[in-house]
Amino acid sequence: MPASSQGSDNNKSLTSLLPTLLQTHNLTCALETPRSASTLLAQNKLSPRDFIEQHPDIERTLLQSFVEDDYDGKLHLMTLSTEEREEVIGLSFWREVDDEEMREWLDLHRVEETLERHGHDDVQQQPIRPTQQQQQQQQQRQVVSFKYDGDNKLSHSGKRTMEGIRSDSITWIRNALQSETPRIQQNRITKSIIQRQLVHAWIKIELVAIKRSHRSHHLGELLLACTLSKAYEHHDNHAILHIAGTSSKNIPATKLYTKFGFVGLPRYREGGPFGEPDGDLFVLGDIGGCLEKGAWEEMWKS
Repeated sequence: MPASSQGSDNNKSLTSLLPTLLQTHNLTCALETPRSASTLLAQNKLSPRDFIEQHPDIERTLLQSFVEDDYDGKLHLMTLSTEEREEVIGLSFWREVDDEEMREWLDLHRVEETLERHGHDDVQQQPIRPTQQQQQQQQQRQVVSFKYDGDNKLSHSGKRTMEGIRSDSITWIRNALQSETPRIQQNRITKSIIQRQLVHAWIKIELVAIKRSHRSHHLGELLLACTLSKAYEHHDNHAILHIAGTSSKNIPATKLYTKFGFVGLPRYREGGPFGEPDGDLFVLGDIGGCLEKGAWEEMWKS
């Protein structure tokens, strides 16, 4: 299990803050089993229309897959409940994505082309000056903002911290895709090693939903924090999600994930690294760094 530590002398890790935050709201977070989920369903505590009014079939399908264990234990359900589990007020579904599935999503051919420009795996060469087309593609990949309006409530150091976490979310992908990557030259990182790094230790967040009667109390933030913390315990360190209804229309979801360090990626045709799924994708490249280094204590007080 990855160890959690304090990000700085003045800022506690999010994992260490969770027990106090849950106690303050008189709530509990639990990782359910198919059996416990079946019990909650029988008690009518997981009614899809209570959480997703417009598209309840999404939750219904995920619940069925979880209870029937369609993903062989890789689909997880986290619930946020009142004391003694009298009422479930939030739920999240996330699943572990194996390396082979991620290879289908991530365009490794672009990585291979980048590495081929440096010669063979064990040969170091001077970087080749990128063509005009390559420069344009690199610029497109860099058109990502690491700023978030919600950071305006933070101190200068808090803003810098969160911008750094968002930057880290795509830097490791960008480094593997760009021709002038210095660490490839200096450390002679082979093609196979980079590919393993890119496709390993991912989760896909399928759904984060708060019961309609309990919204507007920042409980979505608490539930997402519990979800990321539990995923990190499972040794997963990268997260990807697709914002339903497009990110431009689903503003609350976009704000929630951006606040936690997720970064929206350009579409594949615009230089994005993911061929499938494509569009309205957000990634968090370093879950551990997010949990340990974020300005969480300051953020929750603001």
